[in-house]
Amino acid sequence: MSKFKNYFNAISGNERIFSREDIVNMTSEEYHKNEKSINYQLTNIGVPTNKELMNSENVVYVKAYTKVDGTHVKAHYRSKPDKLLTDNLSYNSKNQLKQSEFKSPLLDFNANINRTRPDTKELMDISILGLNNAFKNDKYTIIPSDKTKSINNALRINNSLSLKIDNKWGGVRFAEDSRLSKNLSNSSQLQRQVKNYCQKHKNIDNNDQIGIELTEDSNLHLSIGHGTILNPTIDKSGNFSGLLFDKYDFEFMKEEFNSKNFKTAIYNNFAYGLQETNVIKNYYLLIPIKFEL
Repeated sequence: MSKFKNYFNAISGNERIFSREDIVNMTSEEYHKNEKSINYQLTNIGVPTNKELMNSENVVYVKAYTKVDGTHVKAHYRSKPDKLLTDNLSYNSKNQLKQSEFKSPLLDFNANINRTRPDTKELMDISILGLNNAFKNDKYTIIPSDKTKSINNALRINNSLSLKIDNKWGGVRFAEDSRLSKNLSNSSQLQRQVKNYCQKHKNIDNNDQIGIELTEDSNLHLSIGHGTILNPTIDKSGNFSGLLFDKYDFEFMKEEFNSKNFKTAIYNNFAYGLQETNVIKNYYLLIPIKFEL
């Protein structure tokens, strides 16, 4: 099966593929030792049988052997990498690990200051690692920069100076069942602004404005400051839906140093400095919003 080709386990740091028989024959100690690696494999390529691996041209059988330090390695199958290094998942995964190791002080700092704000932490992690090295996650999809032109067209924001996306930027499209989408959809602040807008504009589908601009600067769910809900609609049952668009970038805060937002200003301006020195990367966000009016 082609999915075995170029497989690399980012937890174990090698190309080994555990078969069902391998797992069944493990002792409790062996399973505990390999549990995280097995779970990683299960998420990425599943757990095949020995027969499936035997019949695949994309794996190599490794006979049992003993390392120079005396450690015995059982016979197993491993993924067969192709000859093109830069297309190899092993290469890309290892490169991603190196990137995360290089960025680990920033990742650790982000984890510390946002330990009670997982949404904020996730967005900053993406910015720290960059879209090419962002942690794989089934709750969001990375949109490469070469799609930016079509995204500008699809979102109908080409003629807006404030909304149009820089051609160098990539983006992240979150899934409807992602934590961020759910939290923002349930945000009382967001819902209040949307309801106020809908009361003033009875026919939002035919309104000349591009979308619903969220103007309050107190950070929706401590993740999104300003943003615009594009393609807002209300169905016959009174359910509101739209796509929250925001640019993940930082502007220098000056006035906030003399207000109750002093701490926020410190963190924001630190991120602004990282952004200006190209340590962290700008990108745009697309987040589905849905709730009952």
